[in-house]
Amino acid sequence: MSQTCEKSVPATTAGPGHDIMQLVAFAEKQQLVHDAGQNGMILNAKQCDNPPFLKLIDRPDKTIDESDDEFCKESKKGRTALYQELSKELLERSLYKMKDIIMEGLTQCVLLCGGDEKLKQRWCEYFLKNLNYIIPIAPKNWINRFSLHRTSQLPTQELACPSDDSMFCLKQSELFALMEPIYSAEFTIKKADTKITQKIYHSGSNPSPLQSLLTELYAMEVSGIVVVFVRTQGDLTNLKAAIRNLALYNKKVDAVDIRVQRGVFTRLEPVIEYIEGEKSLWKLVSCVEKPIIRPIKVKWA
Repeated sequence: MSQTCEKSVPATTAGPGHDIMQLVAFAEKQQLVHDAGQNGMILNAKQCDNPPFLKLIDRPDKTIDESDDEFCKESKKGRTALYQELSKELLERSLYKMKDIIMEGLTQCVLLCGGDEKLKQRWCEYFLKNLNYIIPIAPKNWINRFSLHRTSQLPTQELACPSDDSMFCLKQSELFALMEPIYSAEFTIKKADTKITQKIYHSGSNPSPLQSLLTELYAMEVSGIVVVFVRTQGDLTNLKAAIRNLALYNKKVDAVDIRVQRGVFTRLEPVIEYIEGEKSLWKLVSCVEKPIIRPIKVKWA
């Protein structure tokens, strides 16, 4: 039997299981507001926590300067092959007027290596936002039947993506499937008679924001009561931006149902406290004048 448990926790008080990083983030946001007040300023879209897919995204005014370091040189062949594969698929689907936009976004977000990470983030947001017009990340005929999970977490995937299709999950999205090769793409080099295999989009050498951005975009496009499956604290951290989008920014969402898989968590209270802390942050730094947070319930999966 599912057990529903809800409890409010003061945002500045650390209870059992409360993530200390949450309090650090909260303190930083408080300082931001304090500094703005001291200088007679009002938080604007550049200072507050504005999700990337809340509105239209303009083309970045700068292009990426590709790095010429050893990693980028060695991974170029693999990146080029992946780019060509995706190009062929996207050119067949792109509307005539959007081909140049899509291909430029693909070049900046996928083909080029290194460069300024914030600039790459903006190019990937621009790319996905426009690609979503052609290949919607969330189908419109699944109203009230959406779920969300950390896509690398197989135990929760079984719950979020049931075989009877009673819920639509991110892994079932055609857009997600199209971008999925990026997450696992590898290249191999030979050094001193030893073959070395590395990820093309290595988190340290050439990180890609695409996977996290797809999750955030999905959270802005779904509707109804959305079920979020979590198993670990890492899942909560990974999905916190998506949960924020669901509960605060996506007006098509009626409520968020967080279901916790038993095992790592033996009590629901740490999850509830984490969500309450996040809600306090949303109210503090959101770009919404009068933020309305949709109902969030936490219960066992």
